[in-house]
Amino acid sequence: MNILTNKRNRVTSAFLSLLILLLSPFLPVNRVLASSIKEANTSQTYFVYDGETGDFKSYYTLNAVETITANSSKVIIDTDTREVDFTKNGVVKLLGYTDELDPAVGSGFVVDSHTIATAAHCVMAREPADPFLNCEPQITTVFVFNGNGDVEITINNIKEIHIPRSYAVDGNSSCDYALITVEEDLTDYEMFNLGFPLDSITNSSATVYVTGFPQKYNDIYEVNTDTKHTMYTGSGAILNITETSIIHAADSTGGNSGGPIYLSTTFQNKTYYSVIAILTSGGGNQNRGTRITTNLLHFYKNNPNIS
Repeated sequence: MNILTNKRNRVTSAFLSLLILLLSPFLPVNRVLASSIKEANTSQTYFVYDGETGDFKSYYTLNAVETITANSSKVIIDTDTREVDFTKNGVVKLLGYTDELDPAVGSGFVVDSHTIATAAHCVMAREPADPFLNCEPQITTVFVFNGNGDVEITINNIKEIHIPRSYAVDGNSSCDYALITVEEDLTDYEMFNLGFPLDSITNSSATVYVTGFPQKYNDIYEVNTDTKHTMYTGSGAILNITETSIIHAADSTGGNSGGPIYLSTTFQNKTYYSVIAILTSGGGNQNRGTRITTNLLHFYKNNPNIS
């Protein structure tokens, strides 16, 4: 991209941002955090960024879908029990750089032929805040693997990044989710269903699985770098469920962020995986993720604004 084109994009971005600040009822000038509970049940505004430059492109609002109800660092709980597992080839590795020498690793998973789900903090650096709503992209490359652990697709051109306004502007951790769009066809890697868990799952003794690309395993760093690729799967019990989070005991460390938290079910000798949350953070003796709600299903699977 030449300098003149880049300047034009920044001017256009600034103009769009100004219009939104003037016209949109969803963008208060102050940065007071919204209630996470109310956020889950209200309309959500999303910002669209250019996947390569981070320039703000546009915004849109998805109306709330009624929730169905029924009667950042991450931690290792005791011993690290994760195992190498490349069979979940719908999980992808995100790679970027905080500086020229320090690779930043994250995870994501394929939800549609050109769409990848991940955590917002994996794709957007929030500081320093940009008055024109541009973001600083966190990733430059997406790696897609086959079942043998070989890199099958290397994506160097991210098309778009969609992030909730509540995260981009307010830093609302309950809205730590995002989607990435790419030109490459990922149809062959769509192995995960998305499902919204009922509250009663807390009492079911269900086991959840977490698959991704941690930078640390068994106190050893650099198991995942820009050239070294190892996918791990851990498992643990669901500990609690809130309106916006799944809290669990599956081992996770940095690099797992953005990966799927999912249930595994076998029927007629075939195994099915249903994602119920996106891994985001942890602490103490538990890890957590952004719960899949009907609103997130709408965002990922029925979103008319994905180009």
